[in-house]
Amino acid sequence: MVTAAFSQSKAYIPVSKELYNTIIKKDSILFAAANSGNMDKLKTFFTEDLEFFHDVGGLADYQETVDNFSRVAKNYSYTRRVWFRSL
Repeated sequence: MVTAAFSQSKAYIPVSKELYNTIIKKDSILFAAANSGNMDKLKTFFTEDLEFFHDVGGLADYQETVDNFSRVAKNYSYTRRVWFRSL
């Protein structure tokens, strides 16, 4: 006999609907730029003192991060999809 148990988690309810919707909107703009290879738009999301930590490559500064995104945009086809929705 096989018994399956499923847990039902509660839906996420943000503290601030306005902040949540702002983050979702900015997230979609950032990844639309990344997905299309629009580096000029993508760079507007980073500051010169950026420190990005990647689980494989470790710590990267602004220029290294921009260079990595540029290299990926030129050599690969990738898409990051957003699974969130506005409230």
